[in-house]
Amino acid sequence: MENLWYSLKYEGLKHVQAATLAELRKAVNRYFIYYNGDRPHSSLGYRYPNTVYKEGLESVA
Repeated sequence: MENLWYSLKYEGLKHVQAATLAELRKAVNRYFIYYNGDRPHSSLGYRYPNTVYKEGLESVA
């Protein structure tokens, strides 16, 4: 969990100049879309979390 917050802070929000809470929420949402869909994770064998999740759903069905 600490790695997630570190990544959000330094990869996702470091250069964001949000003037309102709504702008900040949009920036956080954009980062999580990137984090789960376009950023490979070493703990998942350099695969994407969304892909691993979908594979898990298919194996259950």
